[in-house]
Amino acid sequence: MLSIPKFNRNQIENDSLWIEEYWWIIVLAVVAVAAVIFAVLYFCNRSEKMVQVTVYAGNDGKTLSVKKGSPFNPPIPRKEGYTFKGWYLDSACTVPWLSTYKVKKTMCLYADWQKD
Repeated sequence: MLSIPKFNRNQIENDSLWIEEYWWIIVLAVVAVAAVIFAVLYFCNRSEKMVQVTVYAGNDGKTLSVKKGSPFNPPIPRKEGYTFKGWYLDSACTVPWLSTYKVKKTMCLYADWQKD
């Protein structure tokens, strides 16, 4: 037969006295666990994330990996019979890309050419 344990009122009062006396240890343990969780999440999100930048200097694009949030200065392409005028954010070459801009997401850059 299954017996149900009987609780002694004095034992319950003694247990609650222990909690009242050492409550700060419980709080300290909870704060320490929270700090460890925060540190793990913070440093995991700080890992260097890479984004893809595709540069079009002709018909074919070349994809480069760039650290997110860093300035990006694309290589200067060469095309026989043309002078390179600069990199642009749109294929119509109306919005220029400046080397001081920071790469925030995957993007494409387009070369503008002037015939010699």
